[in-house]
Amino acid sequence: MTCLGSPLRPAGWFLVFFPLFLISVASTAQITSAITNLSFGSAQVGASVTLPLTVTDKGPNPLSICKATFSGTGFRLVAPALPFILGSKNSATLTLAFAPQSTGTFTGSVRVIARATWGGANHYSAVTVTLTGVGTSPPGTLSVTPGSLSFGTVPVGATTTQSSNLTASGGSVTVASASSSNSQFSVSGVTLPLSIASGQSVPFSVTFAPTASGAASANLAFFTVSSTSAQATASGTGATVQHVVNLSWEASSSTSIAGYNVFRSATHGGPYSQVNGSLDASMNFSDNTVQSGQTYYYVTTAVESNGEQSTYSNEVPAAVPFP
Repeated sequence: MTCLGSPLRPAGWFLVFFPLFLISVASTAQITSAITNLSFGSAQVGASVTLPLTVTDKGPNPLSICKATFSGTGFRLVAPALPFILGSKNSATLTLAFAPQSTGTFTGSVRVIARATWGGANHYSAVTVTLTGVGTSPPGTLSVTPGSLSFGTVPVGATTTQSSNLTASGGSVTVASASSSNSQFSVSGVTLPLSIASGQSVPFSVTFAPTASGAASANLAFFTVSSTSAQATASGTGATVQHVVNLSWEASSSTSIAGYNVFRSATHGGPYSQVNGSLDASMNFSDNTVQSGQTYYYVTTAVESNGEQSTYSNEVPAAVPFP
């Protein structure tokens, strides 16, 4: 339906004389808008943003809102369907949309045309509002490669590290934060926030540092500024390492030796504590009660068959590796 209309015309011609009066008639079509500019802000390419535009009939007669014409690209009318009748002194809301098909800044306008019929004639009014919007690139997709890391068996107290990659596809991605569901697995090698161009990959490291024996696993998550995330998993087993210090010594020159005792200290020169439970006649002893990363100092004594014990032998240090 168009905005055109035809006033009523008499069927024939009549010659009628009237007194001449000057009559002032106010415009009967007065459509207005409280705003002159409407900004849609940013919209991703392929998506749309809608905003309301309110128009008001300021005239004494109802209006037919019959047409909305747009300049510029990406702007359109969503609702309501045209034409529709707007009562005198009433307002109506038009829903406009901005749907960019490319990136960049867009400007245009919408011209809303209204018609009132009065005195057998059509009277038109229009209001124009400037429109602006910015088309932005859609966010890319973030992925982790490989998505699963297996660390195998690692001694408790030790650490091992593997590498992985963050990859952006379909658009650039900004990684805002990262998290691990298990403190035994940690992420390093990247400084966040981190921007990754489309098609590019950035390496990072995952470290497994078991604090207890047994199987362990973690969910690793990387969150983008657009509230999306990429997930990966990590697993490993912590193992307790039992170190052993093996000692041996030369036999005593005495001919009545019943056995030997072994003593240990955590400091050079003692004091010493006995670590064997019974006399050792073999001149060999294995101490499996040591802790990784510690240094111990050992001495031995010879015990006669009558129970008499010799003085300490020379001291021997033993450094237990870590872990």
